[in-house]
Amino acid sequence: MSISEPKSLIKLSVSATYYVRKLLHQNLQKLKSIVAMGASIQADEVSDINAVLNSLYLEPDELAAVVSQLDRAVATHKAMLSQSEQFQQQRSELEEKIFWLLGYRFRSGQRDRPSSKGSVLVVKSNRAAAASLKRELQEHDYAVTIASSAQEAKAQLSLNLPDAIVVAMQLPDMTGDQFCRQLKATDSLAAVPIILIGTVDTLEEETKAFKSGAIDYLVKPFQIEELTLRLQARGQLHQFQKRLTENNQQLQLEVQKTRRLEERSRAVFEDAVVGMFQSTEDGQYLQVNRSLATLYGYESPQALIQQVIGIGLQLYVDVQRRQEFVAHMQSFKSVVAFESQVRRQNGSTIWISESVRSVFSESGEFLFYEGTVQDITDRKILEQRFQAQYRVTDQLATASTLLQGSQILLREVGEFLDWHYGEAWLLRSPINVLRKVDHWHHEPANSLNNPAPMNQNEGLAGFILSYGQPIWVMNLHQIPHLTAEERLRYWEFKSVIGIPCYHDDRSVGVVLWLSKETVKLEDSLLTAVQVMGQQFAQFVRRRYAESNLRHSETRLRAQATELNATLNELRSTQNILIAQQKQALFGQLAADLTRELVEPMDFVDRNLAHIEDYIYDLVDLLKLYRDKTSTMPDLVEEIEAQDAVDTDAMDTDFLMQDFPKLASSIHEAVQTIHRKIEMLSQGANVGI
Repeated sequence: MSISEPKSLIKLSVSATYYVRKLLHQNLQKLKSIVAMGASIQADEVSDINAVLNSLYLEPDELAAVVSQLDRAVATHKAMLSQSEQFQQQRSELEEKIFWLLGYRFRSGQRDRPSSKGSVLVVKSNRAAAASLKRELQEHDYAVTIASSAQEAKAQLSLNLPDAIVVAMQLPDMTGDQFCRQLKATDSLAAVPIILIGTVDTLEEETKAFKSGAIDYLVKPFQIEELTLRLQARGQLHQFQKRLTENNQQLQLEVQKTRRLEERSRAVFEDAVVGMFQSTEDGQYLQVNRSLATLYGYESPQALIQQVIGIGLQLYVDVQRRQEFVAHMQSFKSVVAFESQVRRQNGSTIWISESVRSVFSESGEFLFYEGTVQDITDRKILEQRFQAQYRVTDQLATASTLLQGSQILLREVGEFLDWHYGEAWLLRSPINVLRKVDHWHHEPANSLNNPAPMNQNEGLAGFILSYGQPIWVMNLHQIPHLTAEERLRYWEFKSVIGIPCYHDDRSVGVVLWLSKETVKLEDSLLTAVQVMGQQFAQFVRRRYAESNLRHSETRLRAQATELNATLNELRSTQNILIAQQKQALFGQLAADLTRELVEPMDFVDRNLAHIEDYIYDLVDLLKLYRDKTSTMPDLVEEIEAQDAVDTDAMDTDFLMQDFPKLASSIHEAVQTIHRKIEMLSQGANVGI
């Protein structure tokens, strides 16, 4: 891999990445990060290992070297898996190296290390003697590998470095001291301690051994304890030197990372698009970046620091707001999105949002405030616009008169624009005359003189009405339609906004606002005013519709009352006609009854006296009959035999007593009927 490649092309192989993730999965609970929190991406079994390495090693050359080491270490670790017992120590050391390169070390007591005192490579031409020495060293808790030649030993060293090498002076392919010189000439092997074993106990032989780079020289025969003691001493020294070297390397890496982080932090501070600062509690800037200086309208950060010696008094529009900021920081040590209105160097105002934290020393002493500043003027204007539109909509919904509605619109739009004065004009029909009906002042002040009504094409209001759509004029006095009176009334004002109002495509009036300053109005603000003007126009239309509805309701109620009176009159007439018809029918009935009853009753009345005479004569005859038959019994029997008369049943006395009563009752009944007939006849005649 070429170290000149860009970082984006320097990547660990796919197989090595998978293998590293597997090792992390097996050991993550035993590992502890050696990198400061937040300084890099933390490696785990699911993370992007290449992204982790990019965050740990910022320079391409350094990253390329680490990736190369990891590739070799992973390949060696894989090769050792088939020799689980023989290379256990070497695998553990490789894992430690892999995790170190990923920013981890094993936690105390969590390392699955073998119990051996170290690893030793024994290089002897006699394999039997090498195997015997291996067994003796293993009995003293060393992990041992053997090689029978220098070439074989180099092959093993390319896979893994032992803690020490024991080499016989006589090898098949070279002498032990020659092999030692070759190893010391190799950078990656120079630090490994080497002990030479010879058969000649002479100063010359020992000197040759030490000159080759060996740390010790033993003469056969020797006791295994002598070798293990020298290995232990040299091993401890080697481990100490190794840890010291690694610590120095890590320290250098940390120093480089810290320096790069500081450089990056400084670059971020200087080049940030948001304003950044450090300041004292009493309002003195310590550091600011160029974005903050530009935001506040200063030429440079130095100019801002030098000229602003009191943040609260010089920047904040509301001094109390700075005091609230300090009180909040004292209580909570930080603040997010603290919004305030501030002055720029040229006197204009903007809205800002600050996110600040308090910085303390290790002893807990307050040092300074550190934070960022963003310009939120556009957002605040948008919020104010929506709030003004909402207030207009909400208040117009409850306003009951046109005067209340015009006052709401004049006030809300005037305060939203921060202008000084507003007027409402209504068009009176059918004479088409504009008359001012309402006005508004930004601050309590004497009202301008009430102007006289004007023709719909005259004056400022007439000009806005005839224009037919919302209008903004920067210089009010350039409008030719102004009357002489208006030039006097509006002499202190510079700019004007006017909104014509319509109902059913018919002009109903004008609302306008004036400013004492020459204002260049943005299109978005004019649009917002237009929207609120449209809301007022809808309100006017609604009021007109409600007024028309009330008039219609009044007319309908009057018509309903009139209709009810007509209905009542019709009902009365109908009742009279029905009564008259009934009376006519009754009279006709009475007349018919009278005609039908008068003649029979007259007949009865005329003949009743004759009937009485006949009855009395008949009774007298019966009496005579009874008297005569009492002396002529034979005649009675003859008559009775013929079933003509039952003489015994005849009670002539009763007839004589009861008949007059019966005749009197009949006579009274006839008289009563006569009276009733007379009454019916009279009723029919008078039409009751």
